[in-house]
Amino acid sequence: MTKFLPPEIFPHVEIINNIAVTTSLEIARYFNRDHHEIVTDIESLSIFALLIKPNFHKVPNCEATTYYVTKDGLFLLLLFGFSCRGQQYELQTYILAFDYVEEPKVELPKVSVESSESLMEESALLSIEYPQVQIVNGVAMTTSLDVTEYFGKRHDNVLRDIRELEVSDSFRLLNFEESSYLNQQGKQQPMYHITKDGFIFLVMGFTGEKAAQIKEAYIAAFNQMEAKLARQTRKDLIILLVATHAETERLDAQHKELQEKYRRMYERITRETIEMVSKIYRLCHEGFSEQEIVDITHYQKDVIKLALGLKSF
Repeated sequence: MTKFLPPEIFPHVEIINNIAVTTSLEIARYFNRDHHEIVTDIESLSIFALLIKPNFHKVPNCEATTYYVTKDGLFLLLLFGFSCRGQQYELQTYILAFDYVEEPKVELPKVSVESSESLMEESALLSIEYPQVQIVNGVAMTTSLDVTEYFGKRHDNVLRDIRELEVSDSFRLLNFEESSYLNQQGKQQPMYHITKDGFIFLVMGFTGEKAAQIKEAYIAAFNQMEAKLARQTRKDLIILLVATHAETERLDAQHKELQEKYRRMYERITRETIEMVSKIYRLCHEGFSEQEIVDITHYQKDVIKLALGLKSF
């Protein structure tokens, strides 16, 4: 069974026919590229037919042309297509996602990275009967899903209440962070991370004896989590830094290994391309026709024309 990772942190990788693949759409989303450009880059690799066949497959029954892409296919794209300069974190995270799906024993790092400039502390859930409050980016927060569950409301109604709150834009940005979750059908649905101030503002209109009790429990949970965060010791911080440093070193070593692997691949492809072009030139100068060269080499006509830099013989 394919294991799914948080889409706000990790790109989507799944197992299809026993092979770990992502899609051209996901690559475009995660590297913030235009999907049409990614597809163009993939199709421009057709000259290397032996490499294209095992690493890129069209997704069936898809309105727009979309490809399944293996890990090697992703690196071929980076080698001959778009550049990921300045996006080393995204590349490393893509590698982690492939490794995690391919190897069930692979453990994700204890420290989750939210962006290439900052670390997101792993959520520490408060173990009480209700409600749930967690640490996100050093701030105690709950979610609209938890509010829905513990107040016995519909989630769409809670989302509506949040969107209709008469608050300033700055208050909304500080206290209601848009996010998403996967429902039981595996579809992404909207939700909010909510701070203590945002929660208090949201539930002011909730009434009833049960609502009052839950408000008190929620505020107590916020206070307890904030106190726990304030008591974090220097030892905890050192452990966090050591874990981050170790993971960074592992990723750096893996990145160097991959660089060397694809440097050798690039050299081999370059050598084979030169040999192919030389063979086409030699046959052409020996007087063979276009069709005869196709029959001898089994190269496609477009490849032969491209090699000669001519529209026709």
